[in-house]
Amino acid sequence: MKKTLLGLVGIAITLVSIIIAFMFYKTINNIIIYSSVDSYAKKYANNNLLRYVEVSDSDKSLYDYDLETFDYNIIDKGIEITNYSGISKRLVIPSYIDGKKVISISKNAISSNEYVKSIVISKNIEKIYIKWLNNITIECFNGKYCNELKKNDKLNVIVLNDSDIVNFNNSYVDFTYNISDEVTITNYVGSDNTLVIPSHINGYPVTKLSFDAIYLEAIYIPNTVTSISGNFISKLANTFLVTTIISSIVALTIYLIMLFTNKGNNIKESFYNVPLVIVSIIYLLLIAYVTHLMRINPFFFYRYVVLMITITFIYIILGIVLKIIKVENKKYDEKMSNVGSFNKEIINLLDDSDLDFKDIIEEIKYSDPQSTEMTKEIENTIIDLIEKTSQENLEESKKEISKLIKKRNRIIKDNK
Repeated sequence: MKKTLLGLVGIAITLVSIIIAFMFYKTINNIIIYSSVDSYAKKYANNNLLRYVEVSDSDKSLYDYDLETFDYNIIDKGIEITNYSGISKRLVIPSYIDGKKVISISKNAISSNEYVKSIVISKNIEKIYIKWLNNITIECFNGKYCNELKKNDKLNVIVLNDSDIVNFNNSYVDFTYNISDEVTITNYVGSDNTLVIPSHINGYPVTKLSFDAIYLEAIYIPNTVTSISGNFISKLANTFLVTTIISSIVALTIYLIMLFTNKGNNIKESFYNVPLVIVSIIYLLLIAYVTHLMRINPFFFYRYVVLMITITFIYIILGIVLKIIKVENKKYDEKMSNVGSFNKEIINLLDDSDLDFKDIIEEIKYSDPQSTEMTKEIENTIIDLIEKTSQENLEESKKEISKLIKKRNRIIKDNK
């Protein structure tokens, strides 16, 4: 009955682990991919059974943006741009960098870049070294500094309409990426559960995504992306689910084997099984807990797999060790069950004799109580001698018996 109850506890814990994993898997596959109709992202979503929302051409401007990075100095009132090393032809100067206003563009920041043909500035800009911008178009929204620039006949200034959409929040880099002639985004380090992938970084097209995005609720992928690799979404989700199911079933199988291979029902058998049962339940609970950790922290995945394997390995080793200890304890108990039986048998035999065996009785009392297979023959010889002893050969028998007792004790001592 106790075994059945413990077995049901193990099955319940295993089912909880699998249910948690399945819920997480379903959550992952509920991610929404936003992209245009002819994009690679749509094909990826369809191939991996992910939800897809089409972004119309008229709405693309709400999502598409170019990420730009700059060298800059922090000055009294905010940020001064000192260099841009990208290849964007139309460069949007961010309104803020690291939470500070971008208020100035230094004389060498743009002029040394052969690619930039126009810059778009926000209303935060207060100073530009204009003599270095003779060949560059300046786009700005109507405002005090924009009007000053407009009055300068040497500059080509375009005043934007208030309805024009410009993303000035284009300098926050929450990616790690590699650039050659194109960009591969290798990691996302932000914390938002919605993500917009830039179409360009410093003017280079973003063509490849290779990072874990399984915890996102929604992601916009631009048309520039032509490859999604690594464990981006679905592969990692599938691997997680399969890993959890296999680990949980292996855990349950090992647990049930450990539990039901015990055939004893007595108190000692139950006592020997207590450590194994405790370790087994802890093992199943750890599998369930680690599954929960993975659900709330997807970055935990690779450590999760290693930890699952480690926990299982440790459990198997502990199970084997505890089984060995149990077997050795049973052997020891069987061996110790005979402890003192020889001594008692000899003393009883001597007490029943009419002959004077007091000195032999004392010697037997202080002899090693544990018998072994190697001493059986000596012990049987002692018994035969006692039974055959008469008054006439008493002293001679006592000497021989004493020698055999000493020999027996020496053998036991050497083998301990």
